[in-house]
Amino acid sequence: MSCVYQNKKNILIFAGGISPSKKDVESFMINHDIDLNSSFIIAVDSGMETVIKFELKADLLIGDMDSIDKDTLCKFENSVCKKVFPKDKDFSDTELAFIEAKKIPHKNVILIGASGGRIEHFVSLLSLLNFEKYNKSTMSLPNFWLTEENIIVFCKKKNHLQINSLIETDNISVFSLGKNFFNGKIVSKGLKWNLDKLNWKKQISLSNRIDSGYNSVELSIKRGSFIFVLPLKNNIKIELKD
Repeated sequence: MSCVYQNKKNILIFAGGISPSKKDVESFMINHDIDLNSSFIIAVDSGMETVIKFELKADLLIGDMDSIDKDTLCKFENSVCKKVFPKDKDFSDTELAFIEAKKIPHKNVILIGASGGRIEHFVSLLSLLNFEKYNKSTMSLPNFWLTEENIIVFCKKKNHLQINSLIETDNISVFSLGKNFFNGKIVSKGLKWNLDKLNWKKQISLSNRIDSGYNSVELSIKRGSFIFVLPLKNNIKIELKD
């Protein structure tokens, strides 16, 4: 079946591994004004099974097809656009999905699943998420990554992040990425432990929390690239701006 790329606002990439629940994914999408049914959906190999479970329709199935159930693959033989690659290749299946995402006009890329299972796949995927390294590459890396328990947000220099509807028991962990790993700088407002003067050479911000006097957290990236790990809850809303 030939591939037709539709100009849709958001790209959802369903990867293999452990996926968040359909309820949690739907809540995230509603909170962020993202319509599941009008997004461009890429299924990565066995991620197709999650797409089916969520009762969605994939626009593209991509990968070497080594982990997808063979009956599932046969079922969609003539009804879903496929790009099949050999097992011996220079890119992982998820990287191939990021490469395809670069070709499609979009606002956000959201990765769903891809955690749990084989730990080397998880580590390999995390190593890709270095915005400075791939700044001029052929990949579009995700703005958000939804795992079975967390929302992971990716930010680079000049990004401004506002997180609403947190409570004092919610953890916010921050990790620096890229060539400025030890030289990053964040200006924060609303956190119990302010990040403005944190020395990234000596520590990370693990299990930070919202300050009791605030109802939202604001973070401005002045140098470097960062990931923010938040709980996947049905009321959290994240505003990410350049």
